[in-house]
Amino acid sequence: MHLIETPGDGTPMRLVLIPGQGGFAALGGDDLDDEIDPIAWIVRHPASTFWW
Repeated sequence: MHLIETPGDGTPMRLVLIPGQGGFAALGGDDLDDEIDPIAWIVRHPASTFWW
């Protein structure tokens, strides 16, 4: 806990500092996953599917 003075009248105030992470997670690592394959979502049994 730290005592700081207010800019107006100079009365002391308590300032409590708690260390911790803030902000958002890095979104750059999301593109490292496997590619999206829409055929894998549609075709349930690829061995029995006819492709022409």
